[in-house]
Amino acid sequence: MKYRGLVILFGVLAAVVAAATIPTAGQAPSHMTPKTPWGDPDFQGIWRGVGNVPFERPAKWAGREFKTDEEIAALTLTAENRNAARLAGKQENRGFRDQPNYNAVFGYNPEKIRIPRRTSAIIDPPDGLLPPWTLEAVKAYEAREAVTAPRGDADWTVDRPPMERCISNFGVPNANAWGMGLGSGETVIYGGDFEKTVLGNPDVNPGGEGLNPNKNFGRPRRIIQAPGYVVFADEQSYGYHIIPMDGRPHLDKKFEQYLADARGHFDGDTLVVEYTNIKSFGPVIPSYGSTIYPSDDMSSVKVTERYTQVGPGEIDYQYIVDDPSTYTRAYTVQLDLFQDNDYQISPVPCREGIDDMGTTLYGWRLDEDQATQNADETRQARKPVFERIKKKAMEAAKGQSR
Repeated sequence: MKYRGLVILFGVLAAVVAAATIPTAGQAPSHMTPKTPWGDPDFQGIWRGVGNVPFERPAKWAGREFKTDEEIAALTLTAENRNAARLAGKQENRGFRDQPNYNAVFGYNPEKIRIPRRTSAIIDPPDGLLPPWTLEAVKAYEAREAVTAPRGDADWTVDRPPMERCISNFGVPNANAWGMGLGSGETVIYGGDFEKTVLGNPDVNPGGEGLNPNKNFGRPRRIIQAPGYVVFADEQSYGYHIIPMDGRPHLDKKFEQYLADARGHFDGDTLVVEYTNIKSFGPVIPSYGSTIYPSDDMSSVKVTERYTQVGPGEIDYQYIVDDPSTYTRAYTVQLDLFQDNDYQISPVPCREGIDDMGTTLYGWRLDEDQATQNADETRQARKPVFERIKKKAMEAAKGQSR
């Protein structure tokens, strides 16, 4: 009996500790971020994205941040059935310009299907949609479209995507979709009715959620750390992106770089990387889906990435795009990452021969009609998307003038 008081006391303390560790609604469970030998939060390893998620929120999920369990189950089943059909050589996917992909069997993936719970990658604004463009951005884009009007797919070197010259991941390597800017997406080139042409069409919906308008983390990336530096190693493409973490200032604005000027720091246990001085590939928008920003002048663009470990091998990855010359406000994208150090990254070597560009241009000179037709098709596909963007920009400007 003499120990009864101690037993009761320890029981009360245990209950208090247990209650303190249970996350309340809307909170992520606490997680102790591992440290490097020199004391920095440790993010080293290979990180991959959890499935694809619509960049902007489709109308069917308006007002809803997350999918239901039933929707997750249905999307998973659809994706698994499609994956099995690929393995059997029975799934015909449709890709760029709605052309059949006869090699769809190579799209088979033996891994477990991961369907993200979020209904859009954009989490701010809360409606899951890109903020309105400024009227200046609308005018600049219309001017660029006018420049491309008489051009074909390969009228000159600027009409070819940078990837053909082994220049990839332009701008910010990990943030690879900026609306009608970087990365593939419905707002880049495909246009049309999102509900009918993507979500409702299994031929262009091989991932279970849509092909063209999706947002994901991109290729697997290895994070390497050293005192004063963080390195993003894209072993499938451009190599290494070295981020100084020693507090040095950004370069002068006149020094623009294809991979931007990056500076990093830690905000508590969160890794923060800021990108400025991004070089544009303007002045034209290639008709072939490429990574071109709406404006030629990117001097006002700032992208901020935030990596926060929310569990063992789990990262909440967010990036904020702040460009007052193009958007009326900043917007935030969120993606889930998981660690997979056993993943075998297959390198994709890139080579540009001295005759490659000349051969490409020469080939299109032999079929100018086809090149012009291709350019016009993609331009027409962009048109309905841009008209929606323009209308939204005009409404926003009208509301601000009141």
